[in-house]
Amino acid sequence: MTINATDLFERYMYDNKYDDVIDYTFPSFEVTDIALGQTIEAPLTNTDKLYIAGNVSAHNGRGDGNVACTLRRVTSDKSWHEFDCSIGSTPSFGGKTYRKLSTHTFVNMSGKFIPCLVFCLDFTCFLQEHCNFPRTGQNQV
Repeated sequence: MTINATDLFERYMYDNKYDDVIDYTFPSFEVTDIALGQTIEAPLTNTDKLYIAGNVSAHNGRGDGNVACTLRRVTSDKSWHEFDCSIGSTPSFGGKTYRKLSTHTFVNMSGKFIPCLVFCLDFTCFLQEHCNFPRTGQNQV
């Protein structure tokens, strides 16, 4: 949240000789920017979870928002898959999968489809290796 409190400090910039010209009023505050977001996690079964998220923002009188829903299924202790869709300025649909290949190696793949004026496709694949405790190496394809 951004608050414009210029009026609170501006009145101290004047000399006392202008007191009869400048009327005394209470200082005003103006909220110029605000953003709110909320996410809930709803377990459906032992392996399925539903995430619902939303955010709203306003800047100089113009607002924007987004609502997203994600369904995640844990298929084993080594992998999970999720499907998500969101509606806001543009709708989008996507999916993500995680697979543990060995004790210290895993792969993360995700894709997204955005049907706007021009259809947009996005695919990302990460192969990651735990090098040691504080570091993780990754290769992006």
